Amino acid sequence: MYASRPPSPDEIAILNRELLACTIRVGEALRGMTELWAIGGDAGLVLHGVPVEPDGIEIITTSKGVDEALAALRGPVAAAPEVRERRLPRDALVDGAWYPLFVRSRYAAVPVEGVTVELHGDRQLRIGEWEWGDPLRFKPEVTQVTTADVNLVPLRLESEFAFALGWDDLARKIADAIARQTHQGMKTQGISAE
Repeated sequence: MYASRPPSPDEIAILNRELLACTIRVGEALRGMTELWAIGGDAGLVLHGVPVEPDGIEIITTSKGVDEALAALRGPVAAAPEVRERRLPRDALVDGAWYPLFVRSRYAAVPVEGVTVELHGDRQLRIGEWEWGDPLRFKPEVTQVTTADVNLVPLRLESEFAFALGWDDLARKIADAIARQTHQGMKTQGISAE
């Protein structure tokens, strides 16, 4: 059970000033998008309250959403849209064995408020030599960051990925954030989890 107390330093999730300004600008610019979009990766986790250290913003969208987002963000394009495959720096642990983890998407990048915003259209994952997974689709969760509504990859989906990839450290941080959110929601409704 979680008792009411101030969070410890390893439970605090913070976006630095540049990432916060970028997040607000992205939320405002993409507000009218017709294609699916959401902030994912470490910045998305921080916005959910998971204590990680993001260094940029990742937008998960569709292939057509990449073009729509670039038009809405109206900045100089740092990387023109193209299908890219790359190995992620962290491997996946499946059935006790480590495998390289790859991502493929229609990728583009644009600087916003001094931060690199990476756009991933129809993002897919592949573990080792297995087949590519289906393009990522979900119903985004919406949160408000100051004056901007921001779409996020759902925290429970991030949790499922962390568990499936064998990233126990991240899975525990996400589970703790979900428990804190549940506890806070119960407290605000007058129900104590103690």
